Amino acid sequence: VSAACSSFVNGLEIIETYFAAGKAKKALLVCSEHNTYYSNESDPKSGHLWGDAAVAYFLSKDKTADSDIAVKEVFTRGLGNIGKGPEGVVLRPKEGGIEMPDGRDVFVNACHQMLVALENATAPHNLTPADLDYIITHQANKRIVAQVAHQLNLSDEHFLNNIEELGNTGSASCALVFAQNRDKFKKGDKVGLTVFGGGYSCGAFLLEV
Repeated sequence: VSAACSSFVNGLEIIETYFAAGKAKKALLVCSEHNTYYSNESDPKSGHLWGDAAVAYFLSKDKTADSDIAVKEVFTRGLGNIGKGPEGVVLRPKEGGIEMPDGRDVFVNACHQMLVALENATAPHNLTPADLDYIITHQANKRIVAQVAHQLNLSDEHFLNNIEELGNTGSASCALVFAQNRDKFKKGDKVGLTVFGGGYSCGAFLLEV
């Protein structure tokens, strides 16, 4: 599945569908990025942003242990019809590599659509994003995280990040931040993860620890 930085959530939705249809009971979701292979350091707009990472998540339709984390909701949406759409973030290996020609368009749409996705993932459970114990946004840059926090009127303590250490790790970013902070979560905590991908696309999912 390739939906740029939204790929993890799209993979999660596919697994959800297989579970619901009775076609599978266990799955392994793997996301990996080698962004620096395509990075163009001479690109002043985005050459410095990219990082590499990988995650693997085991999912089960049935509960396996008391320590299991429940996936309560998954939401995805294709957004190729808004803003710069497919030209917002491009990967052309022989023509400049991975580039973000119009960062402003990406910024505006990412801030808005990640919030919309999170609202869609929380609403079925009578929650709002502000009710969550933690929020993890796609790790594009800290300005986007700060803007989402501002829109929700939440403090930085509600948001978990690794962008300062690893850069934009694409589809692995949200799931990686969650794994890195696993020891912080308490039983019953609700965590919302929300993403925005080049193309454009967005998605979010709600976890209960």
